[in-house]
Amino acid sequence: MEDGLNYLHEKERQNTIDEAVSQVGLNHLITFDGYDVCEQVRLSPLSKFHVTLLNAMCSHFELPYKTRQVKASLLNKPRNMVEECSITTTPPNI
Repeated sequence: MEDGLNYLHEKERQNTIDEAVSQVGLNHLITFDGYDVCEQVRLSPLSKFHVTLLNAMCSHFELPYKTRQVKASLLNKPRNMVEECSITTTPPNI
């Protein structure tokens, strides 16, 4: 019974979050350090990020990486993550 109540509370919480996001006009929920990661991958400016920031991004999203990994392979980690993103880029309705 308690599991059922927890499930209902979580579902209601998620519905509230989804509604708020929809009203605010956010289209991407994959963000890091103020960056919309989906957009950064789509526009290919990830290469401007330093290795330190890419390491922090991988750590934040729990993407497996080695601390001495070269920048080129670090760039693939967020790209691969975003490939699974189903959210498209559309400007918010203001």
